[in-house]
Amino acid sequence: MRKTLSTITIALIICLGGGVTVDPAAADGAIVTEVPFFLPAVIPCTGEAVLLVGTLQDVLRLGEDGNGGFHLVGNWNVRAEGTGDFGNDYRLHYTDIWVENVTADGLPAIFNHPWTAIVVGQGGAANVKLHGDVHITVNNNGDVTSSFDDLRITCK
Repeated sequence: MRKTLSTITIALIICLGGGVTVDPAAADGAIVTEVPFFLPAVIPCTGEAVLLVGTLQDVLRLGEDGNGGFHLVGNWNVRAEGTGDFGNDYRLHYTDIWVENVTADGLPAIFNHPWTAIVVGQGGAANVKLHGDVHITVNNNGDVTSSFDDLRITCK
């Protein structure tokens, strides 16, 4: 499991590092990356298909804990829009923050990822709010001792 968490972290850093715009001189030493965003989606309230197109901004902070471990904090913000196959216009506002805390030898490790997506329908189109939480804890032996995810969808 130790290698899996580290591999996930490295893969995220590599994928996000390939962006169109990178601002390594951001406030507090954060690395800011912007990439094009495309998401084919179905509005769960109506079944309307829509392609949401926009920009994903990633803000990445990596800090040492003074004992050889590290804290990785990432924040994604997405702004996108699209027209559905019923002719309705939608705007997506997505934000999340994911946190990974790892000791010098890789264990124990804790990963948290709460996120929220709001799809705003223009005019009389449906609005959708999605909220999710993901958590994983790995103990010193490499055993997953806590793991859950939760998704809530609200249509208005």
